[in-house]
Amino acid sequence: MSDDPMMNGSAPMPPAGPQSVLPPAPRSNGNMGRNILIGAAGLVVLAAIIGIVAYVLLSATVAPSPTITPTGPSAGGTGTTATGTILPIPDVTNADIFTPRNPFKVIRPIMIEVEEPASSTDTSSTALTLVDITTSNGEKVAVVKLGGQTYTVGEGDQVGTSDWQVVTIHTSSVVFLYGDETITISLGQGTSK
Repeated sequence: MSDDPMMNGSAPMPPAGPQSVLPPAPRSNGNMGRNILIGAAGLVVLAAIIGIVAYVLLSATVAPSPTITPTGPSAGGTGTTATGTILPIPDVTNADIFTPRNPFKVIRPIMIEVEEPASSTDTSSTALTLVDITTSNGEKVAVVKLGGQTYTVGEGDQVGTSDWQVVTIHTSSVVFLYGDETITISLGQGTSK
């Protein structure tokens, strides 16, 4: 007979001593990857909602209406005061923003008329414009405009009672003397001092 129990026909005997039983391996059916994707998508949607709400709240702030502080001699200041009509800006509703518009409809802009402030120094009295160059009695003369008045002057003449004096008259320009400064003005052009 043999010492091998399998050969004898008897059942094998378990080895002596403690034996450990391993837990069954976890089964994965692919749900874990899908759960991670759903969670990430949920975070993206939540971040987008928070961003939109923050944008709406921050852009909904209303700018304060402008205040006009008069300046000038009447208000005790030294500047000039612009006068005119300031029209109110119409209220804008959500329908105005989110409703599709007709691209062919003419929208009238808001027009605000403002008068030019009066200048404290009047430069029109020293602004000189060369209007024309002609001949009179066989000599060239220049037709100039100064302070709203028109003068016809020849070489060496002074323009009105101003500091402008004619030095040389060419065919399309005139050389003037203003104080110690020599200035050449072409036809149709002007200068102010």
